Amino acid sequence: MKQFFWIVLCFGLLGSCSMDLSEKKGEQDQDDSRSLISLGKGLVLEYLFEGDLTDTSGNDNIGVLKNDYYISYKEGLDGESLGIDDPNSYTRPYVYIEDSKSLHSLSDSDYSVAFWYYYTNTTYNNLSDKSLAFSVLDSSGGHMGDYPISGRSIAEIMLITTSSSNLKANISLNIDDDNYIYFDVTDTVSRYQWHLLVMTVDWDNTEGVKFYIDGELSKKTADPTSLDPTFPDIVDFTIGGNRAWSVDSAPVMYDSYRIYNRLLTSDEIEDLFDYETDGSYVLEDNNFMYTNYDSSSSTYYFPDHSGNADLLVNGYAEMSGYGVLDFGPDDTANLYCEDEYSLDINREDFDIILNLITTQNDSAVLIDKLYDGYGYQISLEGGIPTISMASRGTVIDYTATSLNSPLNDGESHEIKYKVARRSSNGLQLYIDDVLVESFDASDFYRKSLSSDAVFHCGTNINEEKQYVGSLTDLIMLVY
Repeated sequence: MKQFFWIVLCFGLLGSCSMDLSEKKGEQDQDDSRSLISLGKGLVLEYLFEGDLTDTSGNDNIGVLKNDYYISYKEGLDGESLGIDDPNSYTRPYVYIEDSKSLHSLSDSDYSVAFWYYYTNTTYNNLSDKSLAFSVLDSSGGHMGDYPISGRSIAEIMLITTSSSNLKANISLNIDDDNYIYFDVTDTVSRYQWHLLVMTVDWDNTEGVKFYIDGELSKKTADPTSLDPTFPDIVDFTIGGNRAWSVDSAPVMYDSYRIYNRLLTSDEIEDLFDYETDGSYVLEDNNFMYTNYDSSSSTYYFPDHSGNADLLVNGYAEMSGYGVLDFGPDDTANLYCEDEYSLDINREDFDIILNLITTQNDSAVLIDKLYDGYGYQISLEGGIPTISMASRGTVIDYTATSLNSPLNDGESHEIKYKVARRSSNGLQLYIDDVLVESFDASDFYRKSLSSDAVFHCGTNINEEKQYVGSLTDLIMLVY
């Protein structure tokens, strides 16, 4: 999709490239094609993050990584993305972009900022885990170190993640002047999934500041008509990190980052989302932050933040920390879904992500929906993970053989299975975000894993193989 988009930009900007759009995306009709082509107009910066900060808009607004020890290029929406992970409170890794004629064209102009965003963690308050997705700062008075002396903020989008898997976007314009805009947009968006975020600014419209999430306009807008849109003589542009001298930047990823010196229309934003999205659907997003109580059934449950399938508690849920759910060894507490239809996987490709801590040496089942020759299961044997898949009576176990060390070392680990059944190496196991092994899952191409079992977590469906350890996350997506 990134390569396609660059061809479209060539066509829109230079008028010297052409192609049959139907060859790249058969679903696009002629009107959609014209809309996609228009997305090259007014583009002043485009970062695709394919291993560097090349500006593919043609304007040479090449970025510079600051404090890049905590910045890396990771698997993205399509190709690579920019990953920022700052465990040190005051490190502030970010992308710095020097002012230029093309970027300064945003002064006195309507403009739009569009980018794809991906996050994995949550927090219990709104004072941490922030990422400054877009910032324009007054640097006309020079710098002290990397930071402009005046510190005046012209515009910014601050993203915050909360314990309920809410994404909160704080949008500010001219915040250090007497006359300024500050408003926030909050929406529930799932972790471990790419989201398209777009801000547009129309200076002559009383509802001119708008924010879009995944192609949909948020409920809030703001009135910029009383503000001065003129930039100072020199400004800095930044992506990522937090404000200078602020703490706790969230671990996030950015992809396909674009700035325009014009308004994107709602149709263009919707088309951009439809064209570039990976098409994932969240089955489960649970961070085990808190339980709710259903008085009608006298049952506690961990809410699924995607709204799809809450996890009910069988027994008593022990918590050793905020968002740390403990299993065993002194009880048989486990989690389950309300019915056999919840968390069913049919013929789709899928991802399953688990974050855990354990020292258990014997057999244990982490999640299970395998019954009568259909379904799936993830288990541990001496700290070695196995995913089992079953359809039409055929059960195949895919056990990791290339781990440097087992996962029962008492440390926190992320297990991620990515399953694309058509490919001969389509079942991929990632441990702590590193690909450690691939398997051939083509035996299950176009075969349903749907089973009649009720999904269980922390044990198998017969409650015989109790997991002893902690879980902090369970994420499931289908494609």
